[in-house]
Amino acid sequence: MVKVKCYVADFNLRPGFPVISDLSVKGKSIESYIGEASDGADIDVSIDYSRRGKLPETIGPLGVGPDQLMEGLARLLAPVQTPGLPIVGLLLADAYAPAPTQFGVMFDIDGGDGDIGPRQGCAVFLTAISTVLNTDLTDPPSREFVSLIALHELGHAFNLWHVEGNSIMQPNPSANDLGSLAFEETQEHFLSLAGDSLTATSVLPGTGCSAYGLRPDGFPSGDSQPFASPVRRKTKLALRIKMSTDSLWPFEPVELDVSISIPKSDGQAVKVPNEIDPGYPAFQIWITRPDGMRFRYRPATRFCGRNGKLKILPGIPYRRDVAIGRQSGGYTFAVPGEYQIQAAFEIAQGDFLMSNTVKCEVKPPRPSSADWCATRLALDNGDARHFLQYKRRMPPLQIYESLQAFAGSSSSSPQTSAAIYFAVGRALAMNAAALNEHGKPLLERSRRHLEKALQLGCLSKKRSADVHTLLGKQRT
Repeated sequence: MVKVKCYVADFNLRPGFPVISDLSVKGKSIESYIGEASDGADIDVSIDYSRRGKLPETIGPLGVGPDQLMEGLARLLAPVQTPGLPIVGLLLADAYAPAPTQFGVMFDIDGGDGDIGPRQGCAVFLTAISTVLNTDLTDPPSREFVSLIALHELGHAFNLWHVEGNSIMQPNPSANDLGSLAFEETQEHFLSLAGDSLTATSVLPGTGCSAYGLRPDGFPSGDSQPFASPVRRKTKLALRIKMSTDSLWPFEPVELDVSISIPKSDGQAVKVPNEIDPGYPAFQIWITRPDGMRFRYRPATRFCGRNGKLKILPGIPYRRDVAIGRQSGGYTFAVPGEYQIQAAFEIAQGDFLMSNTVKCEVKPPRPSSADWCATRLALDNGDARHFLQYKRRMPPLQIYESLQAFAGSSSSSPQTSAAIYFAVGRALAMNAAALNEHGKPLLERSRRHLEKALQLGCLSKKRSADVHTLLGKQRT
C-alpha cells in the first residue's frame, strides 16, 4: 500500500466564507476514488485539515497569483516531517487573479532548492465556483462540485492527463452534470504503476518524482499528443514570437515575447480564446534541443477550464511575455547548443495558428571564467530565480544586494541587467502602492530602476510599454 497525505489550508478567504471540511461526491470521499482506481497499487490518500489555519493573512481582494500560490504551498508543507511519505498541499482559495474564471489548478513550485518536488500543489477557487453557480456554497450540490474540482486537481498531482468525455479528468467539468465520476481505464492502469518501485516516481508527487507530463512509454505525454499539424484554415491572424536574448547560460532569465495581431487594413476585430499562456492546452510552446529532440514546454501551472474570449483589434497587437527560463522540473535550456522555439495556438477546435521559429544559443559552462562564476553566483539560487520569474515580492536583502551589484557589473549582459532592473522596479512599485503615502521612497527607487532598464535599450515592446505605464503612474 502506498500512503499519500494531503494537507488542506484556507488561503485568502474573506471572513465568513463557508468552512469546507467534507470533500466527498455522491457520498464517497475523494480519496477513496483515487484508492479504488489504483487497481491493486492501493494508493491510500488521507486528507488532513490540521494545518488549515496555517495561512491566515489576506493577500488581496482580487485573488492570488502563481507566486503567492507557491509561497503558500511552501509554508504549508515545508515544516511537515514525513520521511518517505509523499505529501500534497490543497489550497482552498478565493480566486486566481490572472484568470478569475478558473475553478482549480495543479501547480509546481519553483524557487526553493529541493524543498518541494513536482506536482505537490493543488488549488480550488471557491469564489469563482460560487460566482458561476450563483450560490454561497452551503448547499450539497455546490459542495459536491467543489469536491469534484479538488479530485480533478489531485488527479493531476498523480500525473493524470485530460481526457474527453465525462471522466473525472475531463477538461471542463460541469456543475450540472458531474459525469461518470470515474477515471478512464488507461488512467486506472497508470495509477497502478505507483505500486512498482520502478515506475512509482511517474505517479507519486514530490521530490525525486517525474515532472508533470513525463510518463513511461505507452501513456500520453503532456496533456495531449505532440502537436504535428499545419494551419487548417486561412486567417489574417498572425502569431509572432521573439526571445529576449539570443545567447545565454541556462540560469539567466529569458522571456518569450508573444504577439497576436491582424492587419490594420482588415477593419474587423477577431475574437480568440483568452488563453495565450502555456498553462492552457490551447497555447503550446515547442522547443527543439541541440540533439534534435523536440519537446513541449512544461509550465508550472495547469489550467483546467476555459477563460473567455480575447478581442484582437485591427492594427493593435495583443502582446505578452512568458518567462521560459525554467519549466516544471528545472531549467528549460539545460543542454549547451542551439535551440529552436516555435509556438502554436489553437484558435478553434483543430485549427492551429503557428508562429515563426526563433533560435537561441545556450553557452557551455565555463568554470574558469570570472563572468560565468559571477553570473551563476548571482542568479543560480532559489530566491533569485523566484524573484526574476514573478517580479512581485522583494527578495531577501542579501539577494537583492547581490542582484543589484551584478546588474551593474561588466559580467552581466545588457539583456540580463535590463531584466533585473525591470523586476526590481516593478516589485518596488507594487510594494509602494500597498503603502499609499508611506510608499514614496520606494517609488523613487522604483523609478531609478525602471529608467535604467529603459536606458539599456533591449526591453521588448511589451516591457517597454509596461515601464512607461509605471513611470506615468508615478508622475501623477
